[in-house]
Amino acid sequence: MTEESIKDIIAAMEGWAIKAKQKIASKNFNEAVKLLRNLNTQGRRLEWSGSKSGLKHLPKLKEVGILKQKISQSRAAAQESLSALQHLDKLAKKEGKKPAEVAVIEKKRSDYLKTAGQNVVMCIQLLKESRGIVESEPWFDGEVLSRPENKEILLMLLCGQDFYESTRPNTSIIQKINLKMANFTRANLKEADLEGADLEGADLTRADLTGANLKGANFTRANFSWADLIGANLFGANLTRAYLIEANLFGANLTRANLREAILTRADLREAILTGANLIGADLTRANFTTAYLIEANLIGANLFGANLTRANLSGANLSGANFTETIVTAEQLKKALK
Repeated sequence: MTEESIKDIIAAMEGWAIKAKQKIASKNFNEAVKLLRNLNTQGRRLEWSGSKSGLKHLPKLKEVGILKQKISQSRAAAQESLSALQHLDKLAKKEGKKPAEVAVIEKKRSDYLKTAGQNVVMCIQLLKESRGIVESEPWFDGEVLSRPENKEILLMLLCGQDFYESTRPNTSIIQKINLKMANFTRANLKEADLEGADLEGADLTRADLTGANLKGANFTRANFSWADLIGANLFGANLTRAYLIEANLFGANLTRANLREAILTRADLREAILTGANLIGADLTRANFTTAYLIEANLIGANLFGANLTRANLSGANLSGANFTETIVTAEQLKKALK
């Protein structure tokens, strides 16, 4: 099977069924048989092929299950129509000698013709409905993917895995998915694309977000405690009142991120970029900012008790009212911050 789209294949099958109906109506049964055989063969390939143009490649959604059922039913209807036409062909060679025999043969012909016609109409309707499902693309539908039972499929989409490896959605699709209060505890979101997503109140405890794109995402009151965010892109992300207790943010980009009143107790922010970040009132108790960039960061009223600021760049940072009790920081660093 060539790499045609599933939609194109179903449309072709529907076209053959419509032509078969026309051929049956005009009594051109041989042509109708050829068309229905083509339909059945292509349908079988569609059902069983593991290629990207096969149904097995699609995510295991409820809607995909319905699609598979309709394709199977359309093939069964086509097969019934085909069988009836083959019986008609056999009857064409029979001639009754007595009026009663002729009547029986004519009755059978009428019944087979009716069966062939009804089933091909059914086949057309099932294929039309199948095409409708494919055209609606439920595998990219935010409402569908937001259902709890589709969590694993949602993770595949966000990480570009399996079906989504070559069909990764754009930001506008991800933004339509309801991720508020989502439970991603211990989820593997390595290199996931969540740019601009709304995950307010989401639970990402111990989740792996290494290298993830979280640019401009909303994580207000989200929980990232003990999560891995190594090298993650959080540029402009909203982390207001978020929990990042012992989170690993090594080398993460938090440029212009809003961390107002966020809790980063014992968080690892070594080499992290927090240029222009808002850390007003944040709890940074014993957080490790070794060689981090806090250029022009706003730390008004932040709690830096026991924090490690070794070689951190505080140039232009606002440290008004911040708590530096037991903080590892040099006078030279503070001098640059106060300029």
